[in-house]
Amino acid sequence: MENKVTINIVDDIARIEINRPEALNALNRSIVDELDELFDQIEDNNDVRLLMIGGTKNFAAGADIKQMVDCTATEAGKFLFSGTFNKLESLEIPTIAVIDGYALGGGFELALACDLRLASIEAKIGFPEMGIGIMPGAGGGKTS
Repeated sequence: MENKVTINIVDDIARIEINRPEALNALNRSIVDELDELFDQIEDNNDVRLLMIGGTKNFAAGADIKQMVDCTATEAGKFLFSGTFNKLESLEIPTIAVIDGYALGGGFELALACDLRLASIEAKIGFPEMGIGIMPGAGGGKTS
């Protein structure tokens, strides 16, 4: 794993941070796999009563398109993040997206999978793919 996602649990609050600032925290397969594992850990930890998700400088600037450019249709299927986003959405504890900087495309979908979203005044949120007629990859909200 890339280890670009960290978790810090203090008392009963878990804080997940995406730390890939060189790519504006763009979501690649490795990042999403790390998130998936952490969501499993949180689900299994009865001491955690709140999850907050954020990022270094940016929340997440969408899917890492550079990794998708030369994909075949089969390889592109590996970029489906909806299973992980569904897992986040179904956690039985409150989840909060703490948004600073970009939360675009898949990053915005990650935020939408949380129960609440808190955004700084500098936050830039949206689905840029809609401008070129492409559907958000995980459905743009409700991910099931």
